[in-house]
Amino acid sequence: MMELADVAVESLRLQIAQTEVFLNHLKGHLAKAEKEQHHSRPNLPGDHSHPGPQTANLSKPQSQPGTLSQADGPVRPPAESLITPPSSQPQPKPPSSHSNATTKWPLQPREYQKYGRQMILPQIGLQGQLKLKKTSVLIIGAGGLGCPAGTYLAGAGVGTVGFADADDVEQSNLHRQILHTTKWVGKPKVYSAIDELSKHHALPKYRAHRHHITPQCALDTFAEYDIILDCTDRPTSRYLISDAAVLSNKPLVSASALGLEGQLVVLNDGTVVDDTQPHKFCYRCVFPRPPPAETVLSCSEGGILGPVVGVMGVLMALETIKLIIRDTYHQKLGDTSVHPAPGQDLGAPPEGPSMLLFSATSDPMFRKARLKGKRRDCQSCGCNPTITEDSLDTGRLDYAYFCGSRSSRDLPDDQRYSPKDFIRSVKNITSGFTILVDVRSNHEYELGHIERSINAPIQDLNDDKFSEELHTAIKQLRMKRKHDQVRHAESNLPFPKSDQFVFTICRQGNDSQKAAKILQSKFHGLKVCDIEGGLNAWRKDIDPTFPDY
Repeated sequence: MMELADVAVESLRLQIAQTEVFLNHLKGHLAKAEKEQHHSRPNLPGDHSHPGPQTANLSKPQSQPGTLSQADGPVRPPAESLITPPSSQPQPKPPSSHSNATTKWPLQPREYQKYGRQMILPQIGLQGQLKLKKTSVLIIGAGGLGCPAGTYLAGAGVGTVGFADADDVEQSNLHRQILHTTKWVGKPKVYSAIDELSKHHALPKYRAHRHHITPQCALDTFAEYDIILDCTDRPTSRYLISDAAVLSNKPLVSASALGLEGQLVVLNDGTVVDDTQPHKFCYRCVFPRPPPAETVLSCSEGGILGPVVGVMGVLMALETIKLIIRDTYHQKLGDTSVHPAPGQDLGAPPEGPSMLLFSATSDPMFRKARLKGKRRDCQSCGCNPTITEDSLDTGRLDYAYFCGSRSSRDLPDDQRYSPKDFIRSVKNITSGFTILVDVRSNHEYELGHIERSINAPIQDLNDDKFSEELHTAIKQLRMKRKHDQVRHAESNLPFPKSDQFVFTICRQGNDSQKAAKILQSKFHGLKVCDIEGGLNAWRKDIDPTFPDY
């Protein structure tokens, strides 16, 4: 992995080279413009109203397109402001010609060329494209949802695209997070995403927020943008982002994807003037109470298919574009009261609040779930909200507590063994005195497992379903232990106290604790311990060849 200093040097060298090439290009344009100016001057005697060099450039200078600016963040080291992706370095401005070509038309020639195919749509047109150009969008999460959403928003000509994410690129991200490549593994996701986007879409401005959205920084970060996209995968972040969007009065496009399914909803539609409208509802209106912590799975725990999260990310971009251009289109129709739900055509009659649901295995794959809309007793957007800017800024809101985040220590210390301690205490797993229960799903067990372990999925244990193999193993173990007790008694030898003979293991060390408690309650007198850190720790400490998935 390159050091930060190496990245900075390489980045500056590339910027200098690009600037030199572009400088030569500018000189050619200047010579051509001066020649045209010389030939055209005699044809406009005394015409002082014609826009010339003195009047054509009086407008406020625009921020340079295609640049990357590092936004302030609570965890950003000072040196990071110097480290930007090479292809995202500020580029020199294109030649500023003072002829009719640059003052007569509201867009640059290359903008007409790039966005022409969508501008000929009546729903977009010139005014819609100008709105896209003036809009700033913040994408929270540069992962499976944020990558396709950012790609299509930048490609559509959104003026400013920001990414907020504190994570680095991992190898396991690459199958679905389409903006990241192998060379960026181990480096910040926000820089990777912006580097790739700027190669294909140089016109928008890009901003990198290399930090997580926290209660303390959310409002300040949201203030810089017009629309927020929630591309995270945890209830804690979803409630926080929704609360901050309500307080900031910013529309929020929220989606999720897990396994083969996804869902999408547009929240806090800030373009609705009347707060009593059912369309202006928040995440708490849809989910007043968070789901049980044990049912919440991330992509690393529950799995995800790349095209599924890609579909949801593309739909997020589509809904964002609809929010931006909606008023423009309906002004043409003479109707500004239509507020289409997700998946609804812009020209369709108004529908009630709804959530778009996707399932790759259903027919049809898309359907809508009707929502009640705004809840008058909502803590965030209701008639008497209790969530305020002060409660966010001071950190009084404990989102982890509210969502009941799972504790990583459900068992006492004496029932938790590290992989090395397990190896030391169990000399031979095949001796018959130890049972190792792998509580992952059947298909995960098939990917790789420790030899002689018994597969008993946690879902089956929750449903009080115990395999015959597990029943038989525990029965034989108890019989052998009873036989040894009798043998030691006849020999007048003390029986060794080694009752920790059942161990559970999972992938990360969470489900194994729950499984240990279930087995203890089912088989009375049986002491069950788990392997702390699960198979991830096993791979790190015992067997580095164990599959990393």
